[in-house]
Amino acid sequence: MLCPYCKEEIADGALKCKHCLSILAPPVHAPSSGQEEGGNRQIRHIGWFFEVIRKYAVFSGRASRSEYWYFTLFFIIFSYALFGIDYYFDLTTPDSTLGLLSGIFSFALLIPSLGVGVRRLHDIGRSGWWLFIMLVPLVGFIVVLLWDIRDSQPGDNQYGPNPKGVPAVA
Repeated sequence: MLCPYCKEEIADGALKCKHCLSILAPPVHAPSSGQEEGGNRQIRHIGWFFEVIRKYAVFSGRASRSEYWYFTLFFIIFSYALFGIDYYFDLTTPDSTLGLLSGIFSFALLIPSLGVGVRRLHDIGRSGWWLFIMLVPLVGFIVVLLWDIRDSQPGDNQYGPNPKGVPAVA
């Protein structure tokens, strides 16, 4: 079996590629109690954020809705927290919407944000170049938002295997 991201040989049924460290399928947990289930779920959700960072400049392959939206959620949470720290320590300028720390954070995650956006478009069968439609005021944002909330294209497509592992219906 080949890794869909780096094309290196991996063991059948592997959850993670040992070469590029990509998660091949989200881990499935069978918790014994409700307390454990909530803890695992939260760890899995923040794991998507770090998975996108691990694939820093990967623009090929596909990204599931979970990967895209959990990355976006934690990006917003961390940005607001850093802006709060910037504001508290007066690291902002009066005419700026970003402070020092939140600006560095946003700049550092610009490429991973673009990468996960392109992979999300690949997941629904669209070219990553469609991300440029965001440059059209308001309309571009709405179009991309509608595409981002769509479910994955079933089965494999020209960009790789379905990240959910769901085969196409014949």
